[in-house]
Amino acid sequence: FDIPISLSLDDAGSEFTDKRLAVLAVNYPVLGDHFATLSLEQIKTLRKINPNIIILRYMSAAAGYQVIDNKFKLAHPEIFLKNPDGSLPRGLLSPDDELVIDPANAFWRETLANAARTAVTEEGYDGIMMDQLVMVNRLYNGFNGVNPATGNAYTTEEWRDAMYDLLAEVKQAMGPNALLVGNSIRDGPGYYAEGAGRFLAVLDGVVAEGYKGPLSRDTLFYPKESEWIKNVDVLVDVQSQGKYFLAIAKYDKNRVTSQEDLSQHVMFTL
Repeated sequence: FDIPISLSLDDAGSEFTDKRLAVLAVNYPVLGDHFATLSLEQIKTLRKINPNIIILRYMSAAAGYQVIDNKFKLAHPEIFLKNPDGSLPRGLLSPDDELVIDPANAFWRETLANAARTAVTEEGYDGIMMDQLVMVNRLYNGFNGVNPATGNAYTTEEWRDAMYDLLAEVKQAMGPNALLVGNSIRDGPGYYAEGAGRFLAVLDGVVAEGYKGPLSRDTLFYPKESEWIKNVDVLVDVQSQGKYFLAIAKYDKNRVTSQEDLSQHVMFTL
């Protein structure tokens, strides 16, 4: 298949020897560092082998992954949302252990914009893959993080408006030649149902992390024809606007029904 495959470097303990970097540079047109941060020298090595490779720095707009550390969090508690009782909500789309950053907080916007600018001007990256935008997946029922502008719990629509403005600031700080790619539009049906296309005004591309369905589906499951048509439509729609489209077709290894089914599922997805 003549299909460009991107790779997200998720293993924080990875060792990138020159030999391994050469393999990555030859086989993948796009690399995202995620939890395995690349050094400037490693990026230079990749580009020496493949001058056209695109290397994206992972950042989270809602949890601060790869942007801030615990020391920063302790020094700047004002960037985090609070529940009506003063406690701190944890988890944005579903309960987890991470504090949730207010996308409208001016100091956080400045911090994120500066980090993105540094990544593309000093660290050698071509752009940012920004995670946890909630372009499609809605804030979960019971999320009580208070929007300081209203005094009430953030609605999904308010969150998206604030995130849109944050992304616009980040994009301006990075400059016109750097790429800002956002996750997640989930899939074609979600993209159209939630009006996620408006984010393309401040993004250079989108990531569809649930492109072939949620992880809860096993390898015997295939999307309905109506769902897949919208998946193809959204790909064409985004690319026709001169934007990048990244489709993630991951699966849960615990949901693999057999190696034969997995192989057939991967072939179908490609």
